[in-house]
Amino acid sequence: MRKIAKVTGFLLTTGHLFSCGAVPDENFFPIPAPRPSSSIPLSIVEISEEYGATTTLFELEETIRGALQSAGYFDVGTLSTPEGGIAIITPVEQITSSGTPVEGAQRWVADINRSNCGSFSLSCFLKALFLAPEGLYRVLVIVATDEPLRIATNVEFDQETMETLMGARRLDLNPDLSEISISKEHDVYLLVYEFSSTSPNEMLPEVPGRIGIIEHLNSINLASLTQ
Repeated sequence: MRKIAKVTGFLLTTGHLFSCGAVPDENFFPIPAPRPSSSIPLSIVEISEEYGATTTLFELEETIRGALQSAGYFDVGTLSTPEGGIAIITPVEQITSSGTPVEGAQRWVADINRSNCGSFSLSCFLKALFLAPEGLYRVLVIVATDEPLRIATNVEFDQETMETLMGARRLDLNPDLSEISISKEHDVYLLVYEFSSTSPNEMLPEVPGRIGIIEHLNSINLASLTQ
């Protein structure tokens, strides 16, 4: 595993995948990834030691989902990356200025707006997804890949991108990932996307973020997973 200095090393300016404002291919989490509010490598060794052995991408996904569930994330979904890795994506949640999740039903944007949709409807759900009260929000993306992670510093993870990826996430485990072994080339990264809402129809990206990356990890008790 490469050390934490790599955080700055993998941030590359590139715009060849899609231009700013373009909708990504909903079948993949885009790489180069949209610019996050903050990011940090995580340790596969620490993940394995704390949550169980991870020898395949399937086991790694299962383990990371388990770690997120211990922090209260249950509506977690996964997308493949174009090069065969995975991106594990949490639902949109409301947080305090210190990064701590807001307590109760106000934590989850989906719960705030669920009454607007009655029985579950994906189209209604996506339309209601960002009609959230004024406040600070985040999406966590954990990317596992054996390719260098590239960041498109000129591409924002905007509301349209969020809506697309939230609707495309696979909510169940993908058994095909059991065929892909974890190698020494695999790395895991946490990307944090912060947003502020000052009106009920718009969420604006916070880049750089208002909250430090370690504060984000501490707020969900996962700081031990860093390299």
